[in-house]
Amino acid sequence: MNKLSVFTYRSRLPFFCFLNMTKIHPYCAILLSYSTAMAFKKYLVGSKTKRLTNFINTATFYQMDKYTFFSKIFFYCLLSLATTAQAQYTIATDRPGATFSSQVVPQDIWQVEVGYALEQDEVAGTTTRFERLPNTVLRYGLTDTWELRAEWDYLRNTIETNNTEATDQGAGLLTLGTKFQLLQNKSWWQPRVAFIGAVQLPTFADEAFQPDFTGSYFRFLLMNQITKRTDIFYNLGADFGATAAGAPQLTSAYTLGIGTLIGEQWYVYGEIFGFFPEEEVDRHSFDVGIAYIFKSRYQLDFAIGYSLNEYATDSFINAGFSTYFGQPKQKN
Repeated sequence: MNKLSVFTYRSRLPFFCFLNMTKIHPYCAILLSYSTAMAFKKYLVGSKTKRLTNFINTATFYQMDKYTFFSKIFFYCLLSLATTAQAQYTIATDRPGATFSSQVVPQDIWQVEVGYALEQDEVAGTTTRFERLPNTVLRYGLTDTWELRAEWDYLRNTIETNNTEATDQGAGLLTLGTKFQLLQNKSWWQPRVAFIGAVQLPTFADEAFQPDFTGSYFRFLLMNQITKRTDIFYNLGADFGATAAGAPQLTSAYTLGIGTLIGEQWYVYGEIFGFFPEEEVDRHSFDVGIAYIFKSRYQLDFAIGYSLNEYATDSFINAGFSTYFGQPKQKN
């Protein structure tokens, strides 16, 4: 290998690295990197008056006219942009309502969902305010159909009675779980289906919020795409948790809602949800919410809800922000 060929070979390596870092399509990378290497070669051997001509004449290596050569470069650049656009993942979160999304985070994507939640209840002159500040969920796509997730809250519980106030605050339960994609919806009557399951570990919780056992929950998550802009979603499952007195109990749970896309960035929904505890009275609530999605990877949301019977929490609000990091892998 002569000195000139060594230079040409080495000159391609950093250029390929640059193209890879900037996510340029491989075909475009091959054309541009080789043309650059050939240009450097001709620059070294050519006279000053022929440098520009030599760069353009690189097209003769491909045995095509200059118009075809640059047209192909332009085409591959457009193909690169189109492929990137198709691979773009539009964020889908489990916020801000009670329903878990039936969509799994794509492979190699890290998704973070944070928010503030306030529940307020009044019984016999006693007002209770329960806050999650923040509520944090971290999700990771292990594959395109399987995600791992962790959830943690910092909690504050305030009780007001007869002009006196008592507050407990500290770390909540650490929840570790997973979500599986079971089915994709192929028509309006065939739902997209996923399954979520998690355990709630008391180990790291503050004493005021620490039960004597490890809790858990599971849900089947379903969604029917009625039109291109409207969907119906619902969850069915159960919680293994505690009664108000701290005794363990099994609680069945459900949600049912409808949502629609307004424009390209706004999503509004309404849902009802409830619980059927073994040892306590049923609780049912409803909420409405809105989400603003921008640049495909950011979401701002807000929800407000009220009880449907006297045993559920009187009112609650939820507001938050979500985003993700990484780029979905392109499917062959």
